[in-house]
Amino acid sequence: MFEQLKKDRQTGFGAQERLRLSLYVAALLALGGFIVMGATKDDGEKSAKPAAAPVEETKEVDPGPLLDADELKRRVAEARAAPERFAVPAIEYIRKIQRTGRLGPVQTRVTPAAGTSALKQDARGTHLEIEGRVVDVSREEYRPRPDASANERLWSVVIEGADGSYAVAVKHGRGSDFSEGAPVDAKPPLVRAETILPGQHVIVRGVYFQERTGTLGSTVLREPAPVVFATRFRIELPREERLAPISTLDEALWSDVQDRFNRESRNWEEDALFEVVQWARTRGYEAVKQDVLEGVGWKEWGKQTFETWKKEVAVDLDDPRPFTEKARGRIYRVSGIIAEVLQYDWDRVPRNQWGVDQFQLLTLISDHYRNVALRTILPYPITTFEGVEGNREDHLRIYGVFVKNLTYDTQFARPDGSGRPQPITVPMFVVLHAEPFPDDQAGQAMRSAMLWVAGAMVLLGLIFYVVLIRGGQKQADRMEKHRWELRRRARAAGSGATAGAPPESQPDPDPQPQPEPEAPADD
Repeated sequence: MFEQLKKDRQTGFGAQERLRLSLYVAALLALGGFIVMGATKDDGEKSAKPAAAPVEETKEVDPGPLLDADELKRRVAEARAAPERFAVPAIEYIRKIQRTGRLGPVQTRVTPAAGTSALKQDARGTHLEIEGRVVDVSREEYRPRPDASANERLWSVVIEGADGSYAVAVKHGRGSDFSEGAPVDAKPPLVRAETILPGQHVIVRGVYFQERTGTLGSTVLREPAPVVFATRFRIELPREERLAPISTLDEALWSDVQDRFNRESRNWEEDALFEVVQWARTRGYEAVKQDVLEGVGWKEWGKQTFETWKKEVAVDLDDPRPFTEKARGRIYRVSGIIAEVLQYDWDRVPRNQWGVDQFQLLTLISDHYRNVALRTILPYPITTFEGVEGNREDHLRIYGVFVKNLTYDTQFARPDGSGRPQPITVPMFVVLHAEPFPDDQAGQAMRSAMLWVAGAMVLLGLIFYVVLIRGGQKQADRMEKHRWELRRRARAAGSGATAGAPPESQPDPDPQPQPEPEAPADD
């Protein structure tokens, strides 16, 4: 019996088995934690903006004060004794604020008649636009101080409204400037600007600061006329000469859109685009929104549509493009992430027959087209859309009119090694409505299920670890007791059998097993 007990195999967890088991359980817990982090990552990114890259600390530069209406009134009061002259202290104050770029946004657009009646109230310092016909352009020497040089000029542009009322726009210039700093039309970069001349219809952007009487050039101001310090001019067609808005999207000049060749697709200045923008603004956002969501209807421009469109763009120039031609003027829904929102102002939007002089350009990183940046036009400010702030990385869903294929150069080089930028072609839309991208219910359910699975895995791993460790410890304790019992019995048996025998005849308490003799081979 004792021999059998001594031969029983010792069981339990040794050091290596415990280490291996600990590694297995740690791997299981790590996998569960990885799933939890992956499931909650999307939700965390929605609520938290990514941290900005650390930058070197730089001393903040004070951009200067904003235009103060009270200070402007005080400076205008210094020239009240001579209403037939310009208020030089006020002009100098506006010039000072203009250099800091803090005149404030344009608040309204008025005609000279409205300006004569409304601006005289208490609106000094208002940044506004005045629209009318130029009747006179003159200049005079401008000496803000008695010791100032004779190089400075003050240009005066008299604008007449439809009712015969006048407004005056003044502009500072220098004799050393081109044309002595004469007022010019807002121009794109590297384009020579057109000089403002009598007879043109203009919109003047500036700060209202005083009224003026007297004579300017050949014009006599019999009634006090509002005066603005002009910051920008734009030559426009008179309202009566502009084309009337279209009544439906089908009336736009879609047949004139050209995007077959590269030079055509690089040009976004299509008549149809201006027609759609004018139509949207004339109808108003609320009416357009109702038409889009309830009346006209829309289609999804998703992955499958992108694939269909992309195949047509890649075909030979002589091949027909039935989808592209049929899609023009139709409303589609597209989704993506906001990359940037840019203001296209007078220096970017060309003069046109529909009076569209500014809009916003929304760049949207597509959800379905290889994360490519789509270029879309906003007839309304992006904050017009409920729940949309226009922040970078916001997820949007837009409803827009497809206008044309637009090609632009990316920041990546061509693969041919020429070093030239890689061009890309995208569909271009005029946005009629935008909304935040709704939460993905299916995705939320999947993340919730993943969280439950991960939690169950972590819990099972802990239970498995505790049960096995405790079981192994109990088994080791039992075997330890078994070994002590075996030794105790061996000592007791040995002491009783050898009470009168010599020491050499005592049995070995832990004899080594002897090999069994081999059986004789059969003859």
